[in-house]
Amino acid sequence: MRKSLEEINGTVAYHRDAPSWKKVFFFLGPGALVAVGYMDPGNWMTSMAGGAQYGYILLSVILI
Repeated sequence: MRKSLEEINGTVAYHRDAPSWKKVFFFLGPGALVAVGYMDPGNWMTSMAGGAQYGYILLSVILI
């Protein structure tokens, strides 16, 4: 039996009385998975080559 879209998309369950630092960890896990999936070897090498060629000039683009 296939799940509906409403059943697939959900929220992260956490205890409301948990300390705030502990609540952050519930959201860091899925965020880390997405970040690792985005930084594939091609993006990694492009970022390294750009940083080696332009140095700290690229940092101003990120800050803008």
